[in-house]
Amino acid sequence: RGASDGEAREPQLGRQGQGIDVGLALRVDVLGSVRAMRAGKALGVVVLLLVCEGISTEHSVAVGGRASAVPSAGRRGGHALGWAVSRIHLGAPVRAARCPSGGVRGVCASSLQHERGAPPSELKTTTINWLLERTKGRSAQFDVILQTSTDRINLQAKLLELKSKRAQVQRMRDTNSEMLLEIEQARAMLGDASGEGLSAEKRAELSRSQESLNEAIEAQQQLAFEEAALAAESIRLELDSERARQILKLHSLLSDVNECAEERKMATLEAPSEAKTFLGEALSIDAGRVDELCASVDELCSASVDAHLQPLVSALSEYVGVPPKRFERMVMRWPEVLMVTAGEVADATEALESELGISRKDAAGMVEHHPWVVSGAAVARFRSLSELLGSRAGLSGAEVGRVLVSQTAVGLIDMAKLEAFVALLQDQVGFRPTELGSLLQSWPRLLLLGPEATTQSTVDFFINEIGLSQRDLAKVAASHPQLLTMSLDKSLRRTHQWLLDLDVPPNRIQRIVCNHPKALGYRVEGKLSDLSDFLLGDLHLPREKAGAVIAKFPQLLGLSVAENLRPTVGFLVEEVGVPRDGIGKMAVAFPQVLGLSVEATLRPHLAFLRDELGVPPEKLGKMVMSFPHVLAYCVDSNLRPTLDFLHLEVGVPRNSLGKLVANHPQILGYSVATKLKPTVSYLVSEVGVPRHRIPMLVERCPKLLGCSVSKNLRPTVSFFREELQLNREQVCNIMTKYPALMGLSIDKNLRPKLEYLTNRLGIPRSELESMVGTCPQLLAYSLEKRIKPRHRLLEGRGLKLGLHSMLAPSDLTFYQRYGEGLSSMTQVCPRPEHDSGNYYWHPSAALPVQPKPAAKKPRKPRATKAAMLALKQQQQQQQQQQ
Repeated sequence: RGASDGEAREPQLGRQGQGIDVGLALRVDVLGSVRAMRAGKALGVVVLLLVCEGISTEHSVAVGGRASAVPSAGRRGGHALGWAVSRIHLGAPVRAARCPSGGVRGVCASSLQHERGAPPSELKTTTINWLLERTKGRSAQFDVILQTSTDRINLQAKLLELKSKRAQVQRMRDTNSEMLLEIEQARAMLGDASGEGLSAEKRAELSRSQESLNEAIEAQQQLAFEEAALAAESIRLELDSERARQILKLHSLLSDVNECAEERKMATLEAPSEAKTFLGEALSIDAGRVDELCASVDELCSASVDAHLQPLVSALSEYVGVPPKRFERMVMRWPEVLMVTAGEVADATEALESELGISRKDAAGMVEHHPWVVSGAAVARFRSLSELLGSRAGLSGAEVGRVLVSQTAVGLIDMAKLEAFVALLQDQVGFRPTELGSLLQSWPRLLLLGPEATTQSTVDFFINEIGLSQRDLAKVAASHPQLLTMSLDKSLRRTHQWLLDLDVPPNRIQRIVCNHPKALGYRVEGKLSDLSDFLLGDLHLPREKAGAVIAKFPQLLGLSVAENLRPTVGFLVEEVGVPRDGIGKMAVAFPQVLGLSVEATLRPHLAFLRDELGVPPEKLGKMVMSFPHVLAYCVDSNLRPTLDFLHLEVGVPRNSLGKLVANHPQILGYSVATKLKPTVSYLVSEVGVPRHRIPMLVERCPKLLGCSVSKNLRPTVSFFREELQLNREQVCNIMTKYPALMGLSIDKNLRPKLEYLTNRLGIPRSELESMVGTCPQLLAYSLEKRIKPRHRLLEGRGLKLGLHSMLAPSDLTFYQRYGEGLSSMTQVCPRPEHDSGNYYWHPSAALPVQPKPAAKKPRKPRATKAAMLALKQQQQQQQQQQ
């Protein structure tokens, strides 16, 4: 028994009961390689001797071998153990297991826990079956011998069983014969040959004996057939054993030849040579790696230093420019580079520089990471690749060289696969030669991944399932070529199905892929599933609106819920003041707000709106919820120039800008050059609004500055002048008193009102012109909800009122005065299919008397006309000074 710390002890032999406990430990890790092999053979001999001495079945023999230098030493010991135990009577199971260090340990022990007194045949059969399972494929000799032994044991067991059955049948036959003889004697004594004189019990016993005798005869015949079959099986087994012995002899001869070759090789490895010395000294490669290089390249140990290795190293250093300190890494990556000649290195370097335009620095990097580049075969492959890409993609030699510098491994791809892939890109995807060349230069990795990943099925998916045209597919692949290399079933199709499950229409998916190709590249597991949970759970969006959000802003698919979306929502709710239930509405109206950075965008905008612009904090959340686009405008290039224009050129006071923006934040989205300046110029120059009244006009109706001059303002002004015959001053008065009238549609609003007032109410056109000139808000009342219902009510009661008296009072005042109360008088609007204007009121109770409103504070006395004129002159002077 050897100590674990390496301290050797003498083997101990002692009697224990009926057997001998034998232990052996052999350490060969400090020996040489060849000696380790010999030690392995000696180990096998020791095992054979120990086992053949008859080790007790209740004890064990343990054989261990450790060979760090040559694992085959321990392996030979295990083979010898297996061969030995297969040739003797096994009384205990055998286990053979490979050690982590490369050795083999064979153990004979009662580890299967058989019951004492079990039949030897059962024990042997179980043992050998267990051995076959544990050592299958490790040794051809061991497998053949154990299989033969198993067959022999099984045959012997069957013969023993057959012999036992034969003896049992013979005993049954002898017993039945004796009984029949006794019955015949009894018949003879009674003189009744037919047996009629016998009792019923005797006749039944006689019948049973006859049946048992017949069964014994049939069983004996069946045993005869089984015995003949076993005899034939024994003959076949003998023939198989002879054939196995011949195979083992041939295997032994071949093993001896291989062992001799291995010993010669190891002797060569152990013997120092000039090549190994050169590699260790000149290239600074340690001895262990030198041995590995010599083992992987057979001709390296015998290579000449002066004629081969030294010129090769000089060529790599001078022609290619590989630093000597990187030789070791280069050689370990591809040891065959040491067998390349210096001439091949020079030719390869010249070809790379002259034909592909690869500089010496780039060539050195290529050779350092891919040493096979300097071989003649690599140069030939590079030439074929240059011809292929030149003819199909229009790349020059220098452009192909840049592709190879970026992705040198392209030279290892089978040219047939590469040519088929390029043909697929052109014929099926729809790349033109120039587009394909640009794509390969921008992302040369496509040549490395595409031939294995991109198939016709991928192209069919984009064309048939997504609905892209061939031209659209070419544009998508040019902007994001990684899509062509993704897995169809694991990535592309699953993402497509995820979008369909969110009720994104197929035509919108097509637009998403065209405008944002990365959308199909995101994995469903993780990012997309978290996003759907966020939209449906956190924002409480219906499924169709969640799909609409993604369709409007597909970049949302690439944002992290934990790092981007939830912090943005938290900032809007906690610091801006947006109600939590309003975030979903904001996301539907402007989903880009969810992608804004808190620190880079939202916080600076909040500081600008609150501190610099002066938006009241209580109105900030409502303002952002109604127009979330304001958070995406650039402060320096959009917001601040708009505010400077409103304050400096329009004349809106600085302290009024916050309230103005809070009431109408859309004004911050109007362009100064294309919207605000032309509108202000039109109001002053063509409409005739005084310059000093523009600030008041903008504060009253800031949306007026958002109206188009050509589509809204100019046609409306022409309508007042041509159809109402209003002069410039009257139009200016309308613009000043009620500027919202300029934003109404002529055909859908103003003209129908004018016709109704003229035709149904019978107001003369001249009188109507005077009314509109003095009170323009008369045309601002709704025709269907105010003018028609009140006119019909008065007409039904036979009452006549002036237009101002009919339209100006509020609904509460009007229906209390002329109707039957408002609390239960629900106004039923006309049905869409009937435009007859039949309005109904259902009075059930009079409106309760409303308390009198509190007395209003007395108004301040108006300024005199002279004071107003002085104030006007003062404002004009200030504007001239500015």
